[in-house]
Amino acid sequence: MSQRFLGRSGIRVSPLTLGCMMFGGRTEAPESFSIIDRAIDAGINFLDTANVYNQGRSEEIVGDALKRNGHRHHIVLATRVHGNMHPNDALDPNKAGNSRRQIIEQAEASLRRLKTDYIDLYQIHRPQPETPIDETLRALDDLVRSGKVRYIGSSTFAAWQVVEALCRELDHRSTHPGAARRQPRRPRAHVHFGGPEAHRRHQPPGRCNRALLHCRVRPAPVSGLVT
Repeated sequence: MSQRFLGRSGIRVSPLTLGCMMFGGRTEAPESFSIIDRAIDAGINFLDTANVYNQGRSEEIVGDALKRNGHRHHIVLATRVHGNMHPNDALDPNKAGNSRRQIIEQAEASLRRLKTDYIDLYQIHRPQPETPIDETLRALDDLVRSGKVRYIGSSTFAAWQVVEALCRELDHRSTHPGAARRQPRRPRAHVHFGGPEAHRRHQPPGRCNRALLHCRVRPAPVSGLVT
């Protein structure tokens, strides 16, 4: 199977990703192991899951499968954070979201379930306007600096929310002690959106015109493969 670069990074991934949402739910462990093995044999090296999928069971099965077949080093492993991992805990108001507390706590939990010491791609599963994007970005940056996360990303963010994050990062770099006294380069973000309302819903506001955002809109499929 051919490979391509993951975004603007230097890491190569297969053009197809194995989605692991059903593992530990509708798809039991033995069948999940078989699916993962067959995907790897076919040349897929990109596995995608989330902490909230079947309340962590999907991550556990993916971790067990990679430990069982010895292919962790060959796999680009992606997971997500945001969802409520303690739905029955009525006393904890901080059991979901994109706060620093939630991101750091859930990253550690995902590492344990996945039986690995690093996550290749750690994604924010849903936006949370109540949490400042600066807080979310700093928590993700600390995970990258610690070596527990290699790359970061977002899921279901509107284009203007992606651009806002890029603008905040530019602001942080320009005001950080030791930053070069020059205008920072404008980042290019390549974003793919689907759905009939995407061209209106995902338009970035003018206040974020310091970043160049390339949007490509495609119809969302009813079912099948998304590449």
